[in-house]
Amino acid sequence: MIRLRTFLKAFLPFFTWTLYSGLSLQAQEESGNSVYALVIGVSKYSDPSFKPLNYADDDALWFQQFLKNKLSKSSDQNKIKLFRNDSARADFIWAEILKIRKKVKEGDTVYFYFSGHGDASNPENIMLITHTAVNGVLQAGGCIPMRDLKDEIKILNAKGAKVFLITDACRSNENAYEWNKTLFTDKIANKSSGEFQFISCSSDEKSFEDVRWGGGHGVFTYHLVEGWIGLADEDDGLVSAGELVNYVKTKVKADTYDPQSKKTLQKPHHCCTDQEDWIVGKVDEEMKKRILIQKEMGNNQFAALMPNMRTKDADLTQVEDTLLLRYYQKFYYALGDKRYLYPSRDCAYHYYSLLKGAPDASSLLEDVEIDLRASMANEAQYTLQKFLTGIDTVISNTDFINAAALMNASLAMMDSTDQLYPNMKARALFLEAGGMLDSQDKMITAFYKLDSSLVFEKDAPYVYYLKGKIYDEFHFEKEAEENYLKAIELAPKWVYPLIELGYFYAENGELDKSLAYYDKALSIRPRPHTYNLIAYSYKSKGLYEKSLEAYHNSLKLDPENPATLCGIASVWQALGKRDTAYAYYLK
Repeated sequence: MIRLRTFLKAFLPFFTWTLYSGLSLQAQEESGNSVYALVIGVSKYSDPSFKPLNYADDDALWFQQFLKNKLSKSSDQNKIKLFRNDSARADFIWAEILKIRKKVKEGDTVYFYFSGHGDASNPENIMLITHTAVNGVLQAGGCIPMRDLKDEIKILNAKGAKVFLITDACRSNENAYEWNKTLFTDKIANKSSGEFQFISCSSDEKSFEDVRWGGGHGVFTYHLVEGWIGLADEDDGLVSAGELVNYVKTKVKADTYDPQSKKTLQKPHHCCTDQEDWIVGKVDEEMKKRILIQKEMGNNQFAALMPNMRTKDADLTQVEDTLLLRYYQKFYYALGDKRYLYPSRDCAYHYYSLLKGAPDASSLLEDVEIDLRASMANEAQYTLQKFLTGIDTVISNTDFINAAALMNASLAMMDSTDQLYPNMKARALFLEAGGMLDSQDKMITAFYKLDSSLVFEKDAPYVYYLKGKIYDEFHFEKEAEENYLKAIELAPKWVYPLIELGYFYAENGELDKSLAYYDKALSIRPRPHTYNLIAYSYKSKGLYEKSLEAYHNSLKLDPENPATLCGIASVWQALGKRDTAYAYYLK
């Protein structure tokens, strides 16, 4: 008998898990019901314009450990998945949601916990922001839309599962800019899908984190865990949802009261009242006593009191067929090396096909298929992300073509009724169009693909942006301007259309309009590229002093930028200062 171990750990962080053992509550007693959990914490984002957080990832790790030790039994340990920082990618998370949807049964419990940034493009479109999101273009993916998550919760609830949705994220839209101050409202939050929902703050508030809570936690998660362990219980040795809510609200309000303004800065929000009688845990009397003693001594770092945890390998399953085991191993090695479709006989898709054709692979195939789909979609999404954020990064036609192939391969493994299908199809069409910009003949086909993309995702700003560029290439100036403006309307914080419209106006001799859009782009994300375009615009009007000023602002951001140095040289050359120009060219 050959046992399949978690050798994948070194290759695919998002497939790893660790088994913990410790003191247990009544919830851990062996039963026919299972506990599933997705625990997500993001402190560091791939887009540097998102403000880094200090403890969101630690809060997630802490909450996962709490679930493993206190709210689940030993056979549930590998069903409690943790996604932190760069492993917290939307496609991977949706893949796990799909796995839970397929496996959950009546009487099971599902926990969904998120700690990180939140944002909203409108009151109905609240987003939990994962590692790969692009600031200003949240519609392009890399997020978990709350309305989509609630649709999944409805499905779980209909199957008889008890669902907990806990989010520790700001609701002030702190990543917004002055012309896009959409605030999180309680409109979508109050739409119950049958779950117990607990949100760290109310609309237009921030979630606070600091070392004073447990040595480094969010105030909400800190009091949530201590209340759940038992401090929230009022009378009978059991913690109800209502008791937990009342305890956390009271503690968070007290800890965030501002004596100067005489206002409470953070008020947790609970929806809905139907679940207040749920028993969420049994009091751990020994730990509760130790926590209270520590608190009396002025020590709030009770995380150290959690049981010592040890790890052990997890057996995924038992596989008798050595050939099947080899295919399975080779599949995950290929996935870890990002060999998704090529080389044709040594790629993840090839080994997936071999597993699919094997008679005894049914127990493995479902997760393999979901993981392959998610990995290919994520890699395609990464190309889209680079395009949306990399003003100075060249995304080649080949990059677009390869990304489109991956997205289409992922789509081919999906049911068209899947709620993720329309958005993924829209992005596949966009990526296909992005690979057709090397000639005007291909651009005509690309234009039709972009229109088809809008059928699946009508408010995609990056599609309107690319349509604007194609119109611009064919000198349809009115249509180009309209599409750039539409992209800006849909994504006011995205700098690409702002810069492109600024350049459009500059080329048409409208310097004041041009500078206004360049300034907006700079207020969002200062980049040498933008300053260089401003300098070029001034130079074309013979305003050499202002041109040099803009170039030198560019150098402050990147002292060795070749385009900037050449631009300065060209201004001095135009002024007849050949020696100065020559010195900059040499640099």
